[in-house]
Amino acid sequence: MELSREKQYKRWRQRLAWVQHYLKARLNDKEKDRVLLLTKQIKNQEAAVIFDVGAHFGYLAKEFCKLLGGQARVYCFEPVEYTRSVLLRVMKPYANAIVEDFALSDKNGYVDISIPIKESGNLGIGLSHFGAESARDYIIEKIRTVRLDDYVMDKGIERLDLIKCDVEGAEFLVFKGGAATIDQFRPVVYSEICEQHTRRLGYAAQEIFDFFFAKNYKSYVMDNAGGLVEVKGTIQGAEDYLFVPN
Repeated sequence: MELSREKQYKRWRQRLAWVQHYLKARLNDKEKDRVLLLTKQIKNQEAAVIFDVGAHFGYLAKEFCKLLGGQARVYCFEPVEYTRSVLLRVMKPYANAIVEDFALSDKNGYVDISIPIKESGNLGIGLSHFGAESARDYIIEKIRTVRLDDYVMDKGIERLDLIKCDVEGAEFLVFKGGAATIDQFRPVVYSEICEQHTRRLGYAAQEIFDFFFAKNYKSYVMDNAGGLVEVKGTIQGAEDYLFVPN
């Protein structure tokens, strides 16, 4: 059932959760090792440009900003108002971060995003997604979408070294909207891929692999030791996959 967005944001438990989200994201460096591994894949690290698509509370973005001598330019895309309000606070100390208030997709326009309500009564921010929510109560927020290719052209961006993408099933929309940019700059791409999420938007997860394999990319997953294991041909279940250009 759809609930009132305004009432949900004003709940005292939700306000308390905001403080907790901010403190955890500001103080916790749990993503440092993963970001170190990702940035090692960037061939020319000087003044690297990184897109964090679905930046959430900034756990990865802040680590990207700290690394590479603080010279990386980190673009954070987070369309949900609540999440972005935390992200802006977390990223405030980093002059090399740019926070955008829209989603990257394959079309320019507006779309509803569903934000589920957890059993605790608080927002399930990490579960926000395009498409209908059928399993839980939820709120709806209308967000703006921009094609990645259009954004790069409008901003005059002249290089793109890494795309991290975690948008609960809309990943292929991001990549299709950025196909020309990917062809031009050949960035490393790190993306969550989950069949359950992609089906919600009417496509198969394998289509993402086919998209990158057609562009002469290799795919990897990280093992428990922090190394990379190549994935050949097909998806191996819900995972975070790394696509590296040949």
